[in-house]
Amino acid sequence: MTSLGGTAARGASITMAGQLVRLLARLVTLVVLARMLDAADFGLVAMVTAIVGIGELIGDLGLSNAAIQSKDLSTQQRSNLFWISASIGLVVAGAAIAGAPLIAAVYGEPLLVGITIALSSTFLLSGISAQHKASLARGLRFRALAIVETLPPIIGGVVAIMLASVYDNYWVLIAQQIAQVAIATVLAWCFARWMPRLPRRTSGMRPLITYGLHLLGAQTIAYASRNIDTIVTGVRFGAVATGQYSRAFELVINPLNQLNAPSTRVATPVLSKLQDDTARYNLFLLRGQKIMLVVVAPVLACAIAVADPLIVVALGERWSAVTPIFQFLCVAGAIRLAAYATYWIALSKGVTKLSLYVNLVSAPAFLICILIGSSWGVVGIAGGFTAATLVTWIVSLIWYGRAAEAPARDLFLGAARVFFATVPAAVLAWFASAAVDGTVLQMLSGVAVFLFVYVLTAILVPIVRKDYAEAVSTAKLFGRR
Repeated sequence: MTSLGGTAARGASITMAGQLVRLLARLVTLVVLARMLDAADFGLVAMVTAIVGIGELIGDLGLSNAAIQSKDLSTQQRSNLFWISASIGLVVAGAAIAGAPLIAAVYGEPLLVGITIALSSTFLLSGISAQHKASLARGLRFRALAIVETLPPIIGGVVAIMLASVYDNYWVLIAQQIAQVAIATVLAWCFARWMPRLPRRTSGMRPLITYGLHLLGAQTIAYASRNIDTIVTGVRFGAVATGQYSRAFELVINPLNQLNAPSTRVATPVLSKLQDDTARYNLFLLRGQKIMLVVVAPVLACAIAVADPLIVVALGERWSAVTPIFQFLCVAGAIRLAAYATYWIALSKGVTKLSLYVNLVSAPAFLICILIGSSWGVVGIAGGFTAATLVTWIVSLIWYGRAAEAPARDLFLGAARVFFATVPAAVLAWFASAAVDGTVLQMLSGVAVFLFVYVLTAILVPIVRKDYAEAVSTAKLFGRR
């Protein structure tokens, strides 16, 4: 337990450090490019990625997590998984190219044909690197994984900014995405130092593929339901509105997704080793969720309170329409952050079939809420996305609690405590921000009031103080590791 806890702490420390660097690089790139490109440029690329991004999931076929979760994995099994992923990546790339005219027809935008064809190359690259990344995660090589996850967006951002100074159009964003995936592929191969064998028939493949297919089904449905917002925005309101929505999404949800991927790489192998020890498993699971919420939820709450000046400072005056979208998505982001723990359960316990059922139930919620919300424009779509995220989280807690013996009640109450602890600080910070003039002064006064009230709440409220004591003790473990 101590050894595994130390490994988890060390992996989490390295992963979090890498993600902070990655997040900073993405935000800097976002801020700079928002001033160099138009909303329509971002919107055109977002329209395509909302549809073809599912190809990355299909290309992996869920086999990366199957390799990580498996208790025993032979060299030949790993090689077979590589060739399956690479082959599917090639097929998906071809399908994207063939379907480019159809995607353009859906949106009524001919420019999307060239964008789709260009981005199709990323599917093949992702397919040939998936098992190498899984090998690093299975071996608990978190330092190498952090480099693979952190360096590509930095280089891709530099490439995009350099190109934007010469070519101020959407091709800058396409070059950025291709560069990131290509660099990540090269790094994964270099660190894994593993050359796949030729494919051959071997035993033990069926459980791996079954696990992957169930996970693929769950992820595909989840991806489709959680990208319907961008698709509806593009179809109903055009490239400019989609660009505004995508920038808010990039500021909130995508950074949290970047946190989810590496945290899952830390949590899944550790929890997989504890899946037969319920008490210790639940301890690690609850502590993992609490640490993420204690660190990130206050940031999201403060961002909601100072959203008006924050958007102007970050993106510029012409992006002020993004503010209410940004606020709704911050709420959705906090809920999704709490829901990551249920995803860890599905992967570590191998109950991906249950995850598929959960997503089959929650997908209609996203579709209905977003379609209803679209009656109130782009802001209504963001509100519908938030409502559906809440419904999905509650459904997943109920199902995993019953079918996978997950501590659903403790997961819900732990998240609720953190959320409610931020409310007084956020409300007072909003009033403080609105009471002064000047964009920068509004933001600084709001942040200052939020920090003061939030720290005071953490000190005076016993149950909140207990949560933070656990977080501090874990932070000390991270420091020692």
